[in-house]
Amino acid sequence: MDWRELVRLLRDGDAAAGPMLISAVAPGLYAYAKSLAPNLPPVDREIAVEAAMEKVVRRIERYDETRASLPTWARAFVRHELAELTRQPHAIPTDPNQLPSQPPRTPGDTDDDDPRDDLTSEQAAAISLLFALPETDVIVVQLHLADHLTHKEIAERIGSTEGAVKTRYSRAISKLRAIAADHPDLRHLAATGDSE
Repeated sequence: MDWRELVRLLRDGDAAAGPMLISAVAPGLYAYAKSLAPNLPPVDREIAVEAAMEKVVRRIERYDETRASLPTWARAFVRHELAELTRQPHAIPTDPNQLPSQPPRTPGDTDDDDPRDDLTSEQAAAISLLFALPETDVIVVQLHLADHLTHKEIAERIGSTEGAVKTRYSRAISKLRAIAADHPDLRHLAATGDSE
């Protein structure tokens, strides 16, 4: 079944057409993402393509076949997702001295009775590491470790696929461990084995 028929089925409410459309279009998008960002790690390109295809499926009613083919339309989403992944603010500092000293305070915060004032140096350092990650990674790590949600539950909550959540979580934990290895208060965390 070609993508045109799958688009029609998806617009008619056939939920099974979404995954089939992704399977039909995604391989070409992976190659496209690699051509645009050859130096980006493959896992990041995969996340960009998965996020782009999720948007394509969610916004299928907006697709206008008279303006472009679906693969061409999907490429615009891939370009956007790759741009989001490569933005400078998401760069993870590798020098512990470059990490923020504490999570940012919101406007109107006062110093009185702030729970952050009672943190140990290890807790403050761990929070600083977490806030060095991209926002979506922080959310995934928090939902998994603090709220004890499964990857599937997280995927449903943030509107992603379970595979993308697993990849994002694993990559975030790897980054945290790599940075923790160089931080005097957190070196012992870098040696822990299981990231689940």
